[in-house]
Amino acid sequence: MKTALITGASGEIGAAVARHFAGAGYGVAVHGAKHFEAAQALAEALSAEGRTAFAVQGDLSAPEACARVWAESESALGPVDVLVNGAGISLVEFFDAVSPAAWNALVGANLSSAVWLSQHAAKSMIRRKAGAIVNVSSIWGVSGAAMEVAYSAVKAGMLGMTRALALELAPSGITVNAVAPG
Repeated sequence: MKTALITGASGEIGAAVARHFAGAGYGVAVHGAKHFEAAQALAEALSAEGRTAFAVQGDLSAPEACARVWAESESALGPVDVLVNGAGISLVEFFDAVSPAAWNALVGANLSSAVWLSQHAAKSMIRRKAGAIVNVSSIWGVSGAAMEVAYSAVKAGMLGMTRALALELAPSGITVNAVAPG
């Protein structure tokens, strides 16, 4: 059975992605942080449908939490074939009012989490010469948005990481792509 770890599965996009993979026969690890109960409910609903699903919790802005989430997912389901970096938060604020704490939270949840988990994925997938990483960015990472300058910058950073990591991992048979909803 192929497996997928979907971060941010407690939200609408992540939950839809998890349902898609589960419907395609993947075992899914569904992640939630603040709204973990939604991830748990999703895992229970998928399990009730006869799917293989596991809920995992963690604040992915911390590298240690990413390591734990990765390890728990692989322990429950086996090697992860697909990582979907969908965890994130938004910030609607005038640029000159963005505090250091808000910036750090935004970078941690939206970009650092993708970096740390992609490192774990790369190490595992390179050994197997197969795998996929999908990053959920935003249309604002492509075009920018007033009142969302910080968010736009972080999502643009994710797009840059995606392009560069795709080049680095392609020789090992690993695809890296991004989607930009909006």
